[in-house]
Amino acid sequence: MKTNLTSLAILIQLLAQPMLAKDRKINPADYPLTATITTVEEVSETTGARINERLSETLNKKGVHGSARIRNVTTTYYALTARIGDKIYELHSGMRFGLGEFPARVTKFGIDLLTTDAKGRLVAVSSGIAKESLATAK
Repeated sequence: MKTNLTSLAILIQLLAQPMLAKDRKINPADYPLTATITTVEEVSETTGARINERLSETLNKKGVHGSARIRNVTTTYYALTARIGDKIYELHSGMRFGLGEFPARVTKFGIDLLTTDAKGRLVAVSSGIAKESLATAK
């Protein structure tokens, strides 16, 4: 049950916030932090099932008795580990990042990372914070 709630929370977080803000009004100076991404992992989770009751109702009206079709719904996101200042974050993003340093800023929804798309345009990607901890001194 806890896993399903966690998966649902991740799905809502990824869908509720704007994923990408294209170059229009992006000012790199608005991203004063540096996020160093140290790990990237693609995660796919079954987040529930979708039931097509409408098909069942249509068939029943035509005299064909059948059941609703059920299919699993899978969500894929990227789990990133990033260091910003003296903190380590586990971030969930809808976009894959490579390892390295990215300009960043903290928002009320999580952390925005600044990168470029295939055409070299600036793109701000919103990432949800799944876990936050203090970095240990080395």
